[in-house]
Amino acid sequence: MKQKLLTLVLLLTALCVALCGCTAQDVTLPAQVDMVPGTTLTLADLAEYAGPDLSGEDLMTVLLLVQESGGEAAFRFTSEAPEVASVSGDGTLTAKSVGQTAVTVSCPALDYEQVLLVNVWDYATGLKTETALLLQPGDTAPLNTVLEGANSPLTVAYMSDDPAVAAVDENGLVTAVADGETVVRASLPGSSLAAECRVTVGQAVQSISLSSAAVRLEPGQRMKLDAAVWPALGQTVAFASEDDAVATVDADGTVRAKAPGTVRITASADGHTAVCVVTVNGEIATPETATPETATPETATPETATPETATPETATPETATPETASPETALTEEGEPEQFANFFQRIASLLGLGG
Repeated sequence: MKQKLLTLVLLLTALCVALCGCTAQDVTLPAQVDMVPGTTLTLADLAEYAGPDLSGEDLMTVLLLVQESGGEAAFRFTSEAPEVASVSGDGTLTAKSVGQTAVTVSCPALDYEQVLLVNVWDYATGLKTETALLLQPGDTAPLNTVLEGANSPLTVAYMSDDPAVAAVDENGLVTAVADGETVVRASLPGSSLAAECRVTVGQAVQSISLSSAAVRLEPGQRMKLDAAVWPALGQTVAFASEDDAVATVDADGTVRAKAPGTVRITASADGHTAVCVVTVNGEIATPETATPETATPETATPETATPETATPETATPETATPETASPETALTEEGEPEQFANFFQRIASLLGLGG
């Protein structure tokens, strides 16, 4: 069966060569690959075809990777250090230990030979990239890929779910193409390590809201305002108070009440703003608002007390003179108000004590 398959491949290859001039040299392999112990790679996934368009790509790739012992057109795979990385008859590489080896792919009948350098590095324990990017068409941004636990230059592979929205190159540089959303993925070939980044192109902040639209606090109290941005892509929210004397706000949205009054706390992101009205309880007594009920001895002194506001309790000998005292509040010779002297005389007379 294998012999028949090889014969068919050779016939198709000869036909392809006759029609379009493609050769085995049009099939190339990368100069080197990076692996970690225990992982595998298939040369079929690494092969690239650079010949004329037609069906040559498929034919030559199949021809490259079909191993048939004993045939003149058979491709042979050998590793200089199989203890570092071995290669099977179908072109499957298996990394075994840290080191470096050269894998040779050859076919004397077709005058074809390529050497692939295989580097086997220490294990990586994690793979991280940016988790979200917000770009405008034409913008570029790196994924800032980090391989955790690896002390070697392992090669990370990148791909975009929708290159029409955002493309990514072999170095992890993302280029925004058109409005929309897509996911850019990073992976370490031959391992389960992977990371992804959601890329939004041309869709800036649409709205922002706060956890409370109005709050009432006592001086000295504090509370936290949470801002919700849509779409949520890790944008920075800026908080501000219109009057720090009444209430301040920290960068994380913590509001601190300072003094009685009302103030607007704003949260802003990309030109969108949300507002929370903060009322700090209490009143500030001023000369215009202070009444007898709110005035304290410090606010109603002999200098500020007038005949209209001075009462018997607050009036002193200096503020109630014979000229300003009324008949009801005139003093007797002993210094007692006349109305109190008359009252005591009546009581004495009723008790038979008058004299």
